Amino acid sequence: MYPQQNDNHTATILCIISLLCHFVVPTVFTMLLGAFGDGDIGGSDDTLLSSFFSMIVCVSYLASWVLMIIVRVKYRNSTFGKVLMIIYIVILALGIIGFIILVAACVDMVRHCPGFILP
Repeated sequence: MYPQQNDNHTATILCIISLLCHFVVPTVFTMLLGAFGDGDIGGSDDTLLSSFFSMIVCVSYLASWVLMIIVRVKYRNSTFGKVLMIIYIVILALGIIGFIILVAACVDMVRHCPGFILP
C-alpha cells in the first residue's frame, strides 16, 4: 500500500505544478508586462521585455502539457491526471473552435466591405 500512496502523492504534485504552469504563470507574467511596460509600443525595452515574458509563458504552457502527459503515462490510475487531461483537451478544442469562428467572422466582414471582391 505504501508505494501506491507515494505514487498518488507524486502524481498530485505533478498535476498541481502543471495547473500552475498552465494558468498561474501566464496570468502573472501578463500582469507583470502590464505593470512594467512603459506603454511605448515602439520602444526596444518593451519589445525585449515582452519577448522574454512571451517566451516564459510559451515554455510554461508546453511544460504544463508535458507534465500532464508524464502523469498520464507514469501514473495511469491517477484520477487528478485524468481530469486534468480532459480539462486541457476541452480548453484546446474550445480554442480551436473559437479560432475557426474568428476566421469565419473575418471572412464574412471582408465580404461585406464595399469595393472588395472575394470569390
